Amino acid sequence: MESSDATDGPDFSTLPDVSWVHILSLLPLHDRANVALTCHALNDAFNHPSLWHTVEVSLYGDECRGSRYSKTDLVLPDNYLAMIRRFGAYFQDLSLLLIGYFTSIPPDIKEVILELSKRCRLSNLTLQVGVIISKLDLYQVGKPQRIDLDAVLSFIENAVRLHGFTLKSWPAYSDVMCPDILETMRKNQKIKNLEYLSLFWEDFKTSTWTTMNALLPTPYKMIETLEHFNRVQYLSLRLCMINDALILELSKPGRASLKIFKIMVTYSPHSPEFQKLEIKTSSWEALLKSSPELDVHFNFVTRMKYIDKAAILKPDIPVVVVSFMKYAKCTPQDMSSITDKYAKTLRKFFNYSDEGVCDEELVELVDKCKHVNDLVHNGEIHHETIKRLARARGKEWHCFQFKKEKISFRTPSTEDENIIIGKRPSGELYMTQMERKPQSDEVRDPLLQQLAAEVSEVIGQKWVPVENEITTDDSVNSGRAAAQALFD
Repeated sequence: MESSDATDGPDFSTLPDVSWVHILSLLPLHDRANVALTCHALNDAFNHPSLWHTVEVSLYGDECRGSRYSKTDLVLPDNYLAMIRRFGAYFQDLSLLLIGYFTSIPPDIKEVILELSKRCRLSNLTLQVGVIISKLDLYQVGKPQRIDLDAVLSFIENAVRLHGFTLKSWPAYSDVMCPDILETMRKNQKIKNLEYLSLFWEDFKTSTWTTMNALLPTPYKMIETLEHFNRVQYLSLRLCMINDALILELSKPGRASLKIFKIMVTYSPHSPEFQKLEIKTSSWEALLKSSPELDVHFNFVTRMKYIDKAAILKPDIPVVVVSFMKYAKCTPQDMSSITDKYAKTLRKFFNYSDEGVCDEELVELVDKCKHVNDLVHNGEIHHETIKRLARARGKEWHCFQFKKEKISFRTPSTEDENIIIGKRPSGELYMTQMERKPQSDEVRDPLLQQLAAEVSEVIGQKWVPVENEITTDDSVNSGRAAAQALFD
């Protein structure tokens, strides 16, 4: 039989180089190298300078705490070394992540880090060095060597045109063995015009929790830093690093106007510095006078009493984004309060907590907060509520996300969430939640498909409820998360 050269499907070899470069940019470094070995076209894309503008270099230590006597080295795949040496001069947006616990950096890796810091002319730098240290860690984990941390600090010392800096974590041991990274930043006058500064902020798209009782810079240390970097327009901090004096420092004449201020709220009843920190209304008013276009984002990570959250969320603050992480618990009272305070400013509402039923409060929030086009709700919700919410914005929805397992198709007559204890004909009392049987997949799947079709038609794009723990705020939900810049 005569063989045929015909192939099924599209001919990807006709894609332009720019498409292949973009595809490769979505891959980790080691995968880029493997793909480049498959053909000449992909090898050409692999060697294109624009592919190397944005790079993430990840080094791994221990995932768990070690003893203070343990010696843990970082590990770097061999092909990383060659790629960094070859393409390091093209790096402009670099993320250097030293993940986990470690006590030393091997000499060959340290040599590459030092070489990279000298060759790169970075515009944006992200550092994650170990883990955010808590008071418990002071006695349980080994400390990185000062000479190794100095190698990482060389990125700060050698920077000449840095516009954005993100520090996810840094060893915070209070002794001479741990260099002060904020002091190192202040010493480099070439980066004084830094515009974007994010310190110890957890990216809620990839993280649901953070270290409690963390050892972090005090508000007064932050004031000293912000006095130096007076051109910052985009700022991310934790609430425990903020006080009235810091807000007033951001309000001083001669500073660049602040455009976005992101605040992460962690609360601990056992540590005074992590309890309710209330900023005076007069301080916020001073900041708004100096930065009239300011947008404020609040991200609640831990559970708090309603009264404590209400004290933080003052009505005069121009809050545009409110996020409740998985363990923060967003109550109906929280939603109603946010609706009343920020009906004119709120644009995004993300509730990743999966507790409670807030259908009516959620509808009220969307109805009254006319600018909300991004909505995530991982709690229980009735399918008719989802339809109402979809119709409220229609094709204006940017993000519209609900968890598949949390969508209810039961009617109020068969499932009244307000009834906790029921009574049998015999007079016996029982817990109603224990008696409710989940609907089978055979029953739910057709209903979910019908819901997806109806919502997709209303919002003008394909929509499906998410199945896993996905956090996204950059697209109408299609069940997949995509990367987005920290500030948009």
